[in-house]
Amino acid sequence: MLRRGSVSSSTSSTGSCRASKSALRQVPRVETLLDLQRTHGNSFVQRLVQHKLAISTATGVITRQPQPPPSPDPGWSDAPQKGLNQWVTTVDEKGNIVPGKAATKGVWRVPVEGLIHGLQKGDKGPAFESPGGRAVALIPNTVTPTASDKDNVPIDVLFHLHGHGVGYRELEPGKSDRPGVLKPGQLRDVELYQMEQQLLSHVAVSKRLLIAVLPQGSEWARFGDLSSNSDAYLKEVFAKLVPKYLPKGAIPGRVIVSGHSGAGPTAMEIAAKAGKRTDVLLFDAINSACVKEEKKVDGKTELDKDGHPVMVCKSPKVCTSNEYGTVRDWVTNKMTADVQSLSGKTEAEKKSELQANGTRFRGFTSESLTTKDTCSYGHWYNKVKNDIETTITKLKVSQGVADQLRQNYQVRQVQGPHERVMGQGNLETALKD
Repeated sequence: MLRRGSVSSSTSSTGSCRASKSALRQVPRVETLLDLQRTHGNSFVQRLVQHKLAISTATGVITRQPQPPPSPDPGWSDAPQKGLNQWVTTVDEKGNIVPGKAATKGVWRVPVEGLIHGLQKGDKGPAFESPGGRAVALIPNTVTPTASDKDNVPIDVLFHLHGHGVGYRELEPGKSDRPGVLKPGQLRDVELYQMEQQLLSHVAVSKRLLIAVLPQGSEWARFGDLSSNSDAYLKEVFAKLVPKYLPKGAIPGRVIVSGHSGAGPTAMEIAAKAGKRTDVLLFDAINSACVKEEKKVDGKTELDKDGHPVMVCKSPKVCTSNEYGTVRDWVTNKMTADVQSLSGKTEAEKKSELQANGTRFRGFTSESLTTKDTCSYGHWYNKVKNDIETTITKLKVSQGVADQLRQNYQVRQVQGPHERVMGQGNLETALKD
């Protein structure tokens, strides 16, 4: 970009260039232009401008104008012009978004498309972009991964699934998604989850690279075949990130499956099918549904137009949760397996083994753990918390092992509200060992 008071030079004769350089060393900027015009004529000055050689006002020497920075790498092909998903961007610790893969401290936000696993079809709804075959990768640029051998560079992955809404797409002006919190011009991962900011803080403390892969799902938190093909999905994403954003040989290492709200079922399906250690973070993701009963009018069952009983929520309202049973079974089975793996070890070795290799579970809810309301997240999270204590008692472990199990398997009530439950430092807290 040319600054005010600068001009450009052409491939003029050697004598003219010497004369102009001599004049520039002695004459201020405005006078320089006038002097060149008087000495060499209008056509000479015009050629200077056309061929983009700038006059340095500090040294008085003609220098070549710096080339403009290259355009950022493209993001999603149907993102709007000047949209937040049109390009690869960098997000800093304050949530500021700048174009391109910046070298300054931050997290590279890389929109990925063309994936053959995960959600493949879906309506745009209130968003600009379509959801099929899409993901966003978040890569902190402050930590360098280390190779485990000459060929492989395992990198830890936070594999997060969004809840109901447009996910990581951008809302069209004047529109809102189902939760009604995200605004046009905002990104869920930056504004609501504060994921980039928390990732950056986490890797600064841990000194270990952790990237996030964020599959784009439907507005109802559906993710296609992700529950049965999560390994293939991650390999696909990594293939698109190497070598420009991740080093050659980068492969998924330890995987932390995370789910918010309606993504809970898919997150647990992924975790249950994983063949290696997979940690789980659930943010308001153990859902419930009301127990239904037939609607009665004057003691008689009301029928719909097809002759079927009209079903309504039981009064007083009572909820149940199929997801709770899945989470309970996964947690208790993993805790039991962790303890069984300690057989033959000394007390000190047992605690050290659990610290280094024990499974991690974090259940964070924005609702009260003491509520009696069965339709509340807090009710079901509290049941999991009680299940953890019951399992520890049944396993009959030492106090040291019990304390480490409580550290590895946690349920907490944290600051909300629901759509922002991953923000406010809660994700970073959940990632701590």
